[in-house]
Amino acid sequence: MAPSPSIQALIDRAAEWEQALRCAIGSLTELHWQVVAALVREVVPEAAGVRLHGHYTTDGIRLSLVAVLGHDESVLPIDPDRFGRLSKALSESLRWIAEDEQVAVMGASDYDLPAPPPVEEPAMVTTVALPDGQLRVWEPDTADNDLGRLYVLDVLGVDLKVWQRSDGLCVHLGGDADSRQVSPVLLIGVNDGEESEHSL
Repeated sequence: MAPSPSIQALIDRAAEWEQALRCAIGSLTELHWQVVAALVREVVPEAAGVRLHGHYTTDGIRLSLVAVLGHDESVLPIDPDRFGRLSKALSESLRWIAEDEQVAVMGASDYDLPAPPPVEEPAMVTTVALPDGQLRVWEPDTADNDLGRLYVLDVLGVDLKVWQRSDGLCVHLGGDADSRQVSPVLLIGVNDGEESEHSL
C-alpha cells in the first residue's frame, strides 16, 4: 500500500534534509582537516602530513597526533613542549574527524594534509594612465590590517605607495617601478624640511 500524498511529502522532505545534512557534515569535516593543516603548518611550516593514532575511549573513537611528516614521509623533529601544545590545540578537530568520518582502522595511520588555500590578492579598483607612468588603486589588504585602499603612483621610475593602516598612515618609496627611470638619484623632503639624497 502506497503512503498517502501528505505522508509521501514528509518522507521526501526528510530525504532532502538528510542529503543536505550529509553535505554539511562533509563540508565541516573538510574544514576541520584544514584547521588541522593550518595548526600543524604554524608549528612546522614544511609539514606535508600527520601520523594519527586511532583508539577507543569511553566516549567513542578518538584520534591523537603521533608525529608530523615531511614530503618524503619522514618524521619531522618538534620541540616536545610545542608538540604537546599542538596536540592539545588539535583535539576538537581530530575528535570531529574521528567521529564523522567513522574511523574504523585502529592504531597509527598516516594522512596527507590538504593543500593550503591560495592566497587571495587584493583586487584592483582602478588604473589611471599618466604621461610618464600610472596610478593604481587597490582594495584594502585585510591580512595586513589595512584600513583603507592602497594608492600606488608609478612615475618616472619611482614607486610611491600610500595607504592607511591600523597603526598609522604609511608612505613607501622605492625604485622598483615599471615606469622609465629618469635619474638614479632621489631627493626627499618632508614638510618643507631639508632634502635627503637616496639612490634608486
